Amino acid sequence: MEKDNDKLQLFLNEPMEGLDTDSDLFNLHPKAEIIKALITEHPEIFERVKMIALYGNWGSGKTSLMKYLANEIGYKDSPYKTIFFEAWKYETDNNLPLSLLEKIMNDALEKPFTRAKTQMIKTAKTLFYLGTNAVLNSSITTPVIKVDLGNAGKKTVEDISREYDRKSLFDRIGKFEKGFCKAVQENAGNKKLIVFIDDLDRCDPENVLSLLSSIKHFFTYCNNVIYIVGIDKNAVSLAIKSKYHEIMKAEEYLEKIFDLSFNMPENMDIKKLLLLSFPSMDEAGICELKNFFEGIGFTNPRHIKKVINKYKLLKTLNQLIKAKGKKELLSAIVDQENIITTVFMIFIIILYEYFPHKFSEIYKYEEKFTSYIKTMKNLDDKTYKMMLNYFTAIRNKSKDLELFSCFLKPCTNMADSDLLNLIHIFSPCLNGSYVRFIEGSNSKNAYLNYISQFESIENNILTDFCKYLVDFNDSIKSIKPLKYKPVKVLSLFEAARFFL
Repeated sequence: MEKDNDKLQLFLNEPMEGLDTDSDLFNLHPKAEIIKALITEHPEIFERVKMIALYGNWGSGKTSLMKYLANEIGYKDSPYKTIFFEAWKYETDNNLPLSLLEKIMNDALEKPFTRAKTQMIKTAKTLFYLGTNAVLNSSITTPVIKVDLGNAGKKTVEDISREYDRKSLFDRIGKFEKGFCKAVQENAGNKKLIVFIDDLDRCDPENVLSLLSSIKHFFTYCNNVIYIVGIDKNAVSLAIKSKYHEIMKAEEYLEKIFDLSFNMPENMDIKKLLLLSFPSMDEAGICELKNFFEGIGFTNPRHIKKVINKYKLLKTLNQLIKAKGKKELLSAIVDQENIITTVFMIFIIILYEYFPHKFSEIYKYEEKFTSYIKTMKNLDDKTYKMMLNYFTAIRNKSKDLELFSCFLKPCTNMADSDLLNLIHIFSPCLNGSYVRFIEGSNSKNAYLNYISQFESIENNILTDFCKYLVDFNDSIKSIKPLKYKPVKVLSLFEAARFFL
């Protein structure tokens, strides 16, 4: 019978279900409760606050927080009606404001289709810029606005033309405001509406600004509707720069749009995520994995979940696939539940998935050593021969370098250090630059001194990983004895290329 621990349990690329103690990786619950109390215990907020921003980077938990609020506030028989608008889902119709309007009307509907709703949507078509319609190519241009009709149809052109003749833009805006508030009141009854807008970050920059501006200008005149928008400031900055260049700053724009804002936590509880991922790993191993992710600056929760899923798939493949000539290669890497193979296999997956050029750079390590040798030809003969012998020896030894010996093999002299050879393999390539080598006693400072020459390469995950390896070499001594099985360092790359 299959045990629970043997089942393939992967993280889904979906928001967290609930915000209980175990699943709340960002400690969102306290912030969610504050926002909930603000809305439910202070009804006057609907008169003073129309738009609330949840600022956070991609993968910071915005969707999870908003869905939690929607469920907590919009329960059955609640005095609040919650509506969830996933902007990216509707972006292809090129008229997000109208899609939002129809979403609000449809989800808030508690009475049959009303005349007020029909008239209000008709009026909205004279106000919203709906984008290009390649099929009908029907549009109308006035001195103030241009409307491309999209799916509205050619018949609406005549309606809009007559509407424009009868009413000024000022009158039409006022008419829409009254129609929108009346339709909301008729459909929602006595309930207040809370509209959550998600996935705006994934939309085209032009659509991001179009929707935010339309909400602010046309949707915020009712005293029973609040909009909560999850948004990445970086996405808005790109949109602002694209549309206004340097005339307006993102901060200025957002201050005009939103009445109130909350910032999502910047850091995830990586340890909590790892405990969910590796339930059989001991405390020391979990802490070391946490140090690994933080040490290389790889902390985006969605990215971590993805590489852990890939790691688990490799372990499952080890049990299910019998690839001729390759099974032992995979078995040697993922059969063992120990921190050394886990760290290295996960790092190889990270390189393969997110830094393919770095993966290739390490996989072709011989080219790196050859380039180092070429840069030394201007040295005097004695130094050149010494360096040539040094890097030639490293290159030859790297082919059969055993992973476990890099950390578990006693060593007093740097010349005999397998850890140094490992750092040589994983260090980034200094193209066209002279690379110094180190001699003397085996010490942490000596390793860090060697690695320091690569710190001039900005945002280099390889340099960060090499520095982590030095700390890892110290911390590995405090972890329980590891089962040793020969694993060649370069076999990790072979496994990634073959199975990923």
